[in-house]
Amino acid sequence: MTRRLVPLAVGLASLLGLLMVVQPSRVIGALKGADLRLVGAAMLTAAFYVLEGARWHVLLGEAGVRLRLRESTLSSTTPTREAAA
Repeated sequence: MTRRLVPLAVGLASLLGLLMVVQPSRVIGALKGADLRLVGAAMLTAAFYVLEGARWHVLLGEAGVRLRLRESTLSSTTPTREAAA
């Protein structure tokens, strides 16, 4: 039970801290002036990585590697040391 509560509490505390530092009205104001094509491109990019993670989840499952979907998605979006160099 605590293994699930700790990440949830950390996530909620981080979100609350972010909301305290960044004023949501300023973020919304900045997004109103943004090019909607760029916002759409960013959303498509994020969706691509989620779908790629789901694909890896299926492929790894067929190979006998058992991971949670979250772990498969994170492993497909996290750059490796070689890719960063």
